[in-house]
Formats: sequence, C-alpha cells, structure tokens
Amino acid sequence: MEQAFVKILRNCMEAIGEDGRITVRTGHCDGRAFGAVEDSGPGIAAQHRNLLFTQFFSTK
Repeated sequence: MEQAFVKILRNCMEAIGEDGRITVRTGHCDGRAFGAVEDSGPGIAAQHRNLLFTQFFSTK
C-alpha cells in the first residue's frame, strides 16, 4: 500500500506543475477504510482513459 500511495503522489506532483494542488482524503465507513487523491493537473486525455487499467500502459 505504501509503495502504491507514493507512486500516486509522485504522479500527481509531475502532473500539477509549480502552482498545483494535491488533496488527500481518508476515512472509514461501515468498517472499511478508504482514501482518495485528487490533483489540479490537466487530467487524463480522453483517448487514454480506456487504457488506464491495461498492464504496463504509460504515456511517458
């Protein structure tokens, strides 16, 4: 979990630029924990959205 969280935050930092913002929210509901990460970067291009969960997919 830690490695995944660090990778997500690094990805956010690359996307937002100098004046960007990263918001991390955590909580629990019905005995389950959750987390959400949001950044002010440009988002994911429409043509890449269907590939997000393809193994080893990258735009880098």
